[in-house]
Amino acid sequence: MDRHAPMRKLTPKEIQLVQKPWISNELNKMIKIKNKLFYRQKRQPNNTAIKILYNKFRNRVNRELKKSKIDYYSQYFIDNKNNSKKLWEGIKSIINTKNSNNSNINQLNVLTMK
Repeated sequence: MDRHAPMRKLTPKEIQLVQKPWISNELNKMIKIKNKLFYRQKRQPNNTAIKILYNKFRNRVNRELKKSKIDYYSQYFIDNKNNSKKLWEGIKSIINTKNSNNSNINQLNVLTMK
């Protein structure tokens, strides 16, 4: 079995993507395409067509990632509006208290649910 389907260790980037539930298979495919365009652009730095294509696709991927993350957390908070423990887990995951030494919150937007 190891000869035909060996176990492989995930890279740190792949581990990071697995831990983000808002990244769908479609977004994952878009990220891979973006990375291929990035390396292609790096190999041919003088080719402006590739650079423009990469920049447009990168911006599209970033927009989709932000939209997907907002949609995920909006739905998460709607689903868990009566469970304060889950609400605080969601808030802590957003502000990422584990990785930040000095985190200051500048603004907190409160959404009212009808």
